[in-house]
Amino acid sequence: MQTDHPEGNLRAEQLVLRGEGQAVPLEQPEQYGIERGNPRKAWTRSEDGSSPAEIDAEDAQLKAWAKATGNYVNLSAIVDLSKLADRAAKGNEHDVFIFSKRENPFVIRLTKRDMFGMPHRTPGEYIDRWRLSNAAFPDTEVSLIGYTENARGNGVILTSQRYFEGSKRTQKAIDAAFAKLG
Repeated sequence: MQTDHPEGNLRAEQLVLRGEGQAVPLEQPEQYGIERGNPRKAWTRSEDGSSPAEIDAEDAQLKAWAKATGNYVNLSAIVDLSKLADRAAKGNEHDVFIFSKRENPFVIRLTKRDMFGMPHRTPGEYIDRWRLSNAAFPDTEVSLIGYTENARGNGVILTSQRYFEGSKRTQKAIDAAFAKLG
């Protein structure tokens, strides 16, 4: 597997090891070279998100940052990840690779369907959401592993966090739990 990593070829095994605590904490999007031309609205489930031009502009900035800092991973690494993971899962926002049979279990998630978490959201908005989640739920902190592109050339953000074994919940139960928390 080849990557544009400045220190040489980054193998999938090394990518997995980065998920065990060597990843970059998600902080302000500006840390990743993302600059926005206009202020964003607070995140909502409505379709009042960013324009395709805004999303493409931030995606290009994130890609440039990833290549300049060695955080760009070629798509072939993802194929190797699927071979290394104990199992994989799919959600609405991410494809998930689960590494549960380790001393410090973790997951690696990839944004999917040409979106950064949700439709009509930019990479910076995605990072902001995870930064806020990290502040609210420090035990489940999400870290940035890297960036790649899908087969259509659209950006994919790779993140990692500790793996927790639990039971499956319905969307109704999740909504009720969050409503109870305010």
